[in-house]
Amino acid sequence: MTFQMETYRATEAPKPLVVPLVAGFRMVGVGRSTGYKLIDTDPAFPKPIECSPGRKGLIVAELEAWVASRASRRNMVEAA
Repeated sequence: MTFQMETYRATEAPKPLVVPLVAGFRMVGVGRSTGYKLIDTDPAFPKPIECSPGRKGLIVAELEAWVASRASRRNMVEAA
């Protein structure tokens, strides 16, 4: 069995797995205070993880899934 290593061109940066909280809020188009409100009030919004002592971040895949779920809800409402 042979294994192939994935290679990246020098211009391709790997996608980050975790981003700082405020960067995650920006990714989904909300400000800082709204982002913290979403964490506290929306059970579907991704919960932060501790990256290091005093530093929390959001998992990019979870943010993307949250945006996709909001978009699919919007599309269902528009179709009705």
